[in-house]
Amino acid sequence: MRHLLRSQSRGQSLPVVVLTLAVIFMTIGLGIDGGLLYAQRRLMQNTADAACLTAANELARGKPSNLAEAAAVDVIKKNLGPGGPGTGANPPGTLSYAAIADVYSPNVGAAAALTAAPTVAPTVAPTVAPTVAPTVAPTVAPVEASVPGRLGVRLPAGQSELTRAPRNIAIIMDASGSMLATVGDQTKIVIARGALSATVAGLPADTQLALRTYGTQRSADCADLTLLRPLGIHDRAELLTTLDAIEPVDEGMTPISASLDAMAADLAGAEGFTAVLLVSDGGENCDGDPVASAVKLAATNPNLRVHVIGFDIGDAAATTTLREIAAVGRGNYFDARDPAALAAALQEAVKLSYRVLGEAGDFLATGLVGGPTIELPPGRYRVLIDSEAGGEAAVEVTSGNTSLFELAPEGGTLLPTTP
Repeated sequence: MRHLLRSQSRGQSLPVVVLTLAVIFMTIGLGIDGGLLYAQRRLMQNTADAACLTAANELARGKPSNLAEAAAVDVIKKNLGPGGPGTGANPPGTLSYAAIADVYSPNVGAAAALTAAPTVAPTVAPTVAPTVAPTVAPTVAPVEASVPGRLGVRLPAGQSELTRAPRNIAIIMDASGSMLATVGDQTKIVIARGALSATVAGLPADTQLALRTYGTQRSADCADLTLLRPLGIHDRAELLTTLDAIEPVDEGMTPISASLDAMAADLAGAEGFTAVLLVSDGGENCDGDPVASAVKLAATNPNLRVHVIGFDIGDAAATTTLREIAAVGRGNYFDARDPAALAAALQEAVKLSYRVLGEAGDFLATGLVGGPTIELPPGRYRVLIDSEAGGEAAVEVTSGNTSLFELAPEGGTLLPTTP
């Protein structure tokens, strides 16, 4: 009986021992697994921290975020291997380096935020308006632009302008082919002959006259110059007949320069004041320089004036040249667009002229006795009449006013008068 009880007791104890041993081994296994897991997680945590610090350091050095992230991943690979701790696959329940990179990624943003430049509050402009120094009005009144004045010389009442013409009048009559063109129902040459004849007929009997023309003999010939009457006192009827016979040929040229050069020889030895009248409907079309020729002609006699009448000129360049001829010849330019204007211009051109000199004696301007007033800056001037009888006056031109003088009936004296 005892023996049987002992056997049953041993049979019941064996399962208890086995169960106890299993519990012990399981406990030991769990302890080992827990330790390994703890160590592995500590390694992963340390690796993640190292990766985050590496990325933060790269960002602090100014590297872009993609390079900072690459540096962090490189740290993870070096510590955990390509697949996690060890060289094989990740043990069950562990994290790969990719999982740690996922954990690390937000830290990169935090590190970037920490290493970014500090935010500076914008500077707010003061609300108090700055003090501006008051503008002080100038105490000196501004200088106004000077308004020019005007000067004029007229003949005594009842005296004809043509009775006081220059002593010598030399005429250059354009008879080139272009003078065959018409203005209205007449050719230019017919209009010019009529206006010139009327002017010559009204001149004083003792006026010395010269008449020269070009373009009446040969076509396309720049040497076609003709002196019809040399300077002298001529029978008026004969002179007017000669003038009325002037007729251009087709394609006659306009040698103005050569005509002015020839006129210098025509007037050699002439005494007294001389007016040269150039009547032309165009500019030079030969090879001469009419402006240079006018300069030389004017230099032959300080009392010589070259007046130019442009008749129905449509060429601006020709008009400019004719104006320059008058300017260097100390004369006036007249622009005649129609027969009436041509007749009036010729009447003006044969009037007595006067010169305006500056205080230092320099020539400034010229005008016609009985003609329109001329414009001058305010100042003091001398006025001299271009005639043998002479006439001189000191003049003061004031701003915006007209200084007017009258030539005495006997000549030689200029008297102040009212407009």
